[in-house]
Amino acid sequence: MSIKLTGIRKSYGSTEVVKGVDLEIAEGQFLVLLGPSGCGKTTLLRIVAGLESATQGEVYIQGQEVTNVLPKYRDIAMVFQSYALYPHMSVMQNIGYPLLLRKVPKEERDEAVLKAAQAVHLEPYLQRYPKQLSGGQRQRVALARAMVRRPKLFLMDEPLSNLDAQLRSQMRAELKHLQKKLAVTTVYVTHDQIEAMTLADKVAVINQGVVQQLAPPREIYNDPANLFVAGFVGSPRMNFIRGAIKQGIFSSRSCEFLCPKMADQSAAVLGVRPEDISIVAGEGQIRAAIYSIELTGDETIVTCSIDDEQTSAQIVVRMPADFESQIGEVVSVKITSKRVYLFDAQSQLRLRADGEGEVL
Repeated sequence: MSIKLTGIRKSYGSTEVVKGVDLEIAEGQFLVLLGPSGCGKTTLLRIVAGLESATQGEVYIQGQEVTNVLPKYRDIAMVFQSYALYPHMSVMQNIGYPLLLRKVPKEERDEAVLKAAQAVHLEPYLQRYPKQLSGGQRQRVALARAMVRRPKLFLMDEPLSNLDAQLRSQMRAELKHLQKKLAVTTVYVTHDQIEAMTLADKVAVINQGVVQQLAPPREIYNDPANLFVAGFVGSPRMNFIRGAIKQGIFSSRSCEFLCPKMADQSAAVLGVRPEDISIVAGEGQIRAAIYSIELTGDETIVTCSIDDEQTSAQIVVRMPADFESQIGEVVSVKITSKRVYLFDAQSQLRLRADGEGEVL
């Protein structure tokens, strides 16, 4: 089932929370709406579901306009952050309840429930009640209940946010596998960029009610359109240094970087990811003092303090697990990759070399 949103706006009184969103989601695609709390992503999902009415714009599902069509006629299934299970019903009854409402015969209903339970590995728990399940098992019941209807569209609103880190990782793998197996168009809301990167076919990064960039996860990470996308996607986040570009050189108080094909810019921001810089014994482009050292197991995350153009700032460097140094030691940081980004400090848009589409 394909989805198309054209000119969607939503206002609550004088406050506009969705500002002219245009989106197209292909049949069978897994789209993630990614953004900080309050950016409008859940409101947009509810407009697709029919739970909210758009102030302006149209919603199309499979080519048919459904802007004013009731949710029950849109053939969708929703999974929420809260499990919303019936405590007095067993797992089997919870999963089968949508079919019971549709008056599906018991034999057919039981067969469908068993298949949905098998898909999320819940067969041993069918006779248990929600209070007898772990958080991850309850979330799988909610997923199975959505799946059992065989809808043409899944809408998911931060369904994994209540789970611990290990369960979230397991459920991400389960969700990805199930979505591809069922080939159901899915729209998934999250503020967790790791979920977005691992689950999505395409990511729509949203901020303040505006889609900042719509692209596959790899493109979002490697080719961010602006400062917001560059800083929001990535963990640890991208490092930013404020300065200016003059005669092919980006310079700030603590950094110089050659960018010979770039036009002069009086206020620019250099962005580089932690994996693309390294602390070296020789000369680098940045002088910094070590602020903290965190061993994470397979690598060491080193935070360094620098003097930016206007104020003190920090940069984060990924180093090997055996890296050792002392807090306060002044080090040289070298940019080790051509994957360096420059942004206009005023418009926050990405700067590109004339005719090249690359920074270098």
